[in-house]
Amino acid sequence: MTDQRSLVRQDRILRAVARIASFRRGLEEALRAVEDEEDWIRRWLAPKQAEDLVLAAVERQYERIVNALQDEVFDVLEAEAVTRQLAPVAPKHGDPEEADRWTEQSLALRLIAEPPRRGEVPGRWVRASLLGFLSPELAGPLRELSNFTHRYTRADDEEHGRDVWASLESLQELSPQIATDIDRALASLWPRA
Repeated sequence: MTDQRSLVRQDRILRAVARIASFRRGLEEALRAVEDEEDWIRRWLAPKQAEDLVLAAVERQYERIVNALQDEVFDVLEAEAVTRQLAPVAPKHGDPEEADRWTEQSLALRLIAEPPRRGEVPGRWVRASLLGFLSPELAGPLRELSNFTHRYTRADDEEHGRDVWASLESLQELSPQIATDIDRALASLWPRA
């Protein structure tokens, strides 16, 4: 029988998935104002107020999708796995003792076959893959997409604008597989009756 905290986590993930679908529709709607990559770059380099609003709308939906995926879906799935003793607690960033504890417990649970370098732990996306919540081939691209939301150092640079466009395209291409993986993860933890 599933306890109340587990059901709360499941509900939180389901609500996040619904919001992500809404954010995807918002992203698609915002992108309708952009003809193609060259139009995006034109807007990126010389934004007028109306164009800047389009860029902001697109970027905001992108960020909302990625943040919800990491904070409200995969982190919550990992928390459920920890509660069910399927995974150790992820260590705080930079704590080598906790990292070593995570490695020892992960080896015992057979999540990993070989330990990473001492004091290191795989990131959230690789851990999600190790737990079977995410296809291994998605871990790297999702790490890049989530890291990208925090890099606005060259905001007026054409190369950066092209990077943003590429990230948008990547997110759209990966979305069906991400949705499939989330459905599979939910079914593995909360089988349908």
